[in-house]
Amino acid sequence: MNIGSLGSLAFYITDKEVQIFTDMKWESEANYETHSLHLKKGRVELTGFSPDQVSFEMELSAFLGVNPNAALNQLDVMMANGQVNKLVIGTKVIGTNWVVNKVSRAFKHVYKDGDLVSLTVSVGLIECV
Repeated sequence: MNIGSLGSLAFYITDKEVQIFTDMKWESEANYETHSLHLKKGRVELTGFSPDQVSFEMELSAFLGVNPNAALNQLDVMMANGQVNKLVIGTKVIGTNWVVNKVSRAFKHVYKDGDLVSLTVSVGLIECV
């Protein structure tokens, strides 16, 4: 069952494989400037908006039937190339366009020869308009 995607990186569950995201957070932020007034409280002015940011985690594990190196490589290439992607959850497009600006890896299981078996990846996205 397809859950969604970030560009070519799919989130899915089958009877043999699980590659999903968890703990997704979508943040929006307004920017304000404060103008000083003599002997009074300052005035606040809305000056614009910061690009939205999304973060989530993925459990990439051979125990769940996926190749953790393949998915990790996809994320690394997206970030290194500044690849602009659509984020889709179900049938809904989330936001506009996104680039991967952070990939953090927490290794869980590694074979003695150094082959990566499972890890948790924290992914950060920033909106491109």
